[in-house]
Amino acid sequence: MSMQLQAKAGDNQALSEQAPQQGEDSKGLSVLVVDDDEINRAVLKAMLQKDGHTVHIAANGAEAVAHYEAEQPDMVLMDIMMPVMDGYEAAQSIKASAGLRFVPIIFVTAIIDDQALAKCLAVGGDDFITKPISLVILRAKLAAADRIRRLYGALALQQSGLSAHHERLRYEHELAEQVFAKIVGNSSANAANIRAKLAPLAITNGDLILVGRTPHGRQNILMGDCMGHGLSAAIGAIPVTDIFNAMSRKGLVVGDMVKEMNRKLRATLPAGHFFAACLMEWDPRGGVVHIWNGGVPDVLLVAEGGRAVTRIASRNLALGVVDNEEMDIHVETCRVQRGDRLYLYSDGLVDVRDGAGLMFGQERLEKVVRDNRDRRRLFEEINEAVESFRGDRAQEDDITLVEVLCDESLLDGAEAHGEKPRRQPSCGMSIKLGPGGLGHFDPLNLVDSLVGGIAALENHRTPLYTVIAELYANALEHGVLKLDCALKKAPEGFAHYYDERERRLSELTEGWVNIDIEIFSNDAGGELILQIEDSGQGFAAVAASDTAQADSGVAASGRGISLARSLCKSLAHDARGNRARAVYAW
Repeated sequence: MSMQLQAKAGDNQALSEQAPQQGEDSKGLSVLVVDDDEINRAVLKAMLQKDGHTVHIAANGAEAVAHYEAEQPDMVLMDIMMPVMDGYEAAQSIKASAGLRFVPIIFVTAIIDDQALAKCLAVGGDDFITKPISLVILRAKLAAADRIRRLYGALALQQSGLSAHHERLRYEHELAEQVFAKIVGNSSANAANIRAKLAPLAITNGDLILVGRTPHGRQNILMGDCMGHGLSAAIGAIPVTDIFNAMSRKGLVVGDMVKEMNRKLRATLPAGHFFAACLMEWDPRGGVVHIWNGGVPDVLLVAEGGRAVTRIASRNLALGVVDNEEMDIHVETCRVQRGDRLYLYSDGLVDVRDGAGLMFGQERLEKVVRDNRDRRRLFEEINEAVESFRGDRAQEDDITLVEVLCDESLLDGAEAHGEKPRRQPSCGMSIKLGPGGLGHFDPLNLVDSLVGGIAALENHRTPLYTVIAELYANALEHGVLKLDCALKKAPEGFAHYYDERERRLSELTEGWVNIDIEIFSNDAGGELILQIEDSGQGFAAVAASDTAQADSGVAASGRGISLARSLCKSLAHDARGNRARAVYAW
């Protein structure tokens, strides 16, 4: 995207010259006169110079194209019949060369044939004047063409600016989506007894699935649907995620979790916004589930044997609607057996419409469940039925479906096979920057996101920025852009280095940098593990020698990695040199 934005900036500079200014008229134009007759050229030149215009002369179409490219005149007066290259061909070449810049071409001709005059406009001409030339008509035509030229320049400038702004917003939206996705996460992916499908309407969405374990061996599942769509809806998921994870680790009961989530959302969500959710705690040892449902459709409990389907009604207000003092918390308790399945889903699933505008509805959903003969296939059958019903109609809401299989043997995962379970991070994020994003990524924004989500990092803002910025700069400059530190050794080395950096960045069409962050925290402190990898061929020599260079004082460069290493618990590059891993502890 950096190339596109830079190109647009260049176009803006050219277009701004055409934008109308207060009080300007059509005097002082730069006009290219093209005619093979010397007398005609002289007459036109005298007329134009009398009115204060600058005149450039060309005797044929080929000279006209060359003069246009060299002089960039405001408009062109073009004869038709000329040697070497006629006016039709010259007009086409000039229009092609002008690109986004609007250059009026007025044909000046003695031809009065309708077909020939129509061709003048067809090849890119904007008007024509017939010979002999009237000074009054010439002035009027120039003024009219100049008004159009200036208005076109202003419009094109605005459009180019809007396009660049849209590209920047799109990039920032995609970056935010990656950050939110990693902060919120989809913890159901790590739970063997849970299957989930999220079909967002926008890049980001307000539907949320969280899974956690309590110290007592119970499993908590939350499915939420924040009001609205896109980024504004996704923002409500952040406080809910923090509370869910923290309170699950402490083993607090469903009612207490609901109260804390509601308190936080009442304090943070804008007026009129709410968070519909279903929070469930499954106790595999006791064979029960506790369900709080506020504002999402009824939960379906499907027995493993037979065709029994139980609806667990939604009896609570959504989160964030009223204060805790006004809430009546109804928690339903149900007995479950091994092999039973519970289905949680957003209203987007039952509200799906077909081509005729009919809703899929609760009855069709329950019919799919009752008609099922193989419980292992039920999750797929529900999704297939919804998609088949919708057909070619565009999706109108976020759609979420969660299946919870009550099978205690699936909860232990790797531990059941004697493998050491991987330490689970408190949160994390992953960002992939391509050619369009590399020129606009600011490590400070990433640090702000981390500090905003982890209060304990507030006093570590500066060292974190130093570490991330240094490793990112190395990945971008040495890995992707292939810049050599030796450039900095010359007397004007730093200026030349950064000029070359900007040039290569503006011409970048391929390459990437991946940033992965995992945060492990507890009451005593924590660690932030940062891994930055680039698409380059590696810079092992730089990574290996930077400390020695910085310590010796010989080199003007190389001190950055040494500083970053001093701030980290550990910092190392892989053998190739295009992947750095830093551990920052607090």
